Amino acid sequence: MLLENESKLKFIMEKLTSLYGYISLNNDIGLNDASVFCEDFFCKLLNKVYKYELVNANVKSPNIELIDLFDDKNKVCFQVTSNDNNSKIYYTVNNFCVSGNSQKYKKLRIFVISNKKYRLDDDKITINTYFDKREDLITITDLIKKIKSYNDINLYNDIITIINEGLHSNNQNKLTILNEVETIYNIIDYITNTEGPLSNEEDEPDPEKKIYKRFLKYSDEILKEYMELSITYKTLFEDISNKTNERRIRKVATYLKAESVKYLNKYADPIIAIEEMMKELKNLFIKQQKMVDQGAIKYFLYKHVILCNVFPNPQGVKND
Repeated sequence: MLLENESKLKFIMEKLTSLYGYISLNNDIGLNDASVFCEDFFCKLLNKVYKYELVNANVKSPNIELIDLFDDKNKVCFQVTSNDNNSKIYYTVNNFCVSGNSQKYKKLRIFVISNKKYRLDDDKITINTYFDKREDLITITDLIKKIKSYNDINLYNDIITIINEGLHSNNQNKLTILNEVETIYNIIDYITNTEGPLSNEEDEPDPEKKIYKRFLKYSDEILKEYMELSITYKTLFEDISNKTNERRIRKVATYLKAESVKYLNKYADPIIAIEEMMKELKNLFIKQQKMVDQGAIKYFLYKHVILCNVFPNPQGVKND
């Protein structure tokens, strides 16, 4: 039972973390529709976790200011936001009274779709009884901790149902998580959880010399594949890389250097070697019942060719 609980909790954590990455990416490129879809999803999830009876304010009462979800029975309301700027929180709390909401609701809670650790300045928050910065500011991390604290397999099953119905539905009224976001997170998690040394080497990326000299015969095909994949995956890859700590990035580089050399030695052809590496990762994730986007895996590997982590030059071999 303990292992089953851990497995289900891990699934929940992976999905919520991927959701955060997806929302963050959409915000970075100016697409905010995902945040709106998330109101319904988190309404169901918060009800299950905190035992509320929240409804979506935008559906029931679209003119309510500052509030996205409300529970008239328990006199609590939520703002759901992916804006992780402190000024947004200050504005919401300080204008809660002005909007007249404090007369109807005893508690204001703010759910931020983020893993950021917040430090709010008391001097910037209006003295009130409806918002406690220690309890009423909830992030993805806080939500996961709350879910974990129950250690209840029935609750975990209910949450997994909410996740599967809300995040993996073809219904246009529900949010569909981008497979490529979760795929790249899964690659990084798999590699960084694999035992192995951490390289101290600092290879300087030099794609022109590497591709055009070492892989001259394959250079046109490599660059064609890379450029075509970049259209879809470049922004996503950069966004996730920027959110990944330096140690994990180095672990990914170390792993890919070692593994890619094995494949290149076996197949000689770098194109075939990448295809075989991609197949192995794809099959691994399918066995683990994780999200798989083949293009995301392929771009991840080709990008690391450019970064000189896939097919690193043999020791003593220069590009020039």
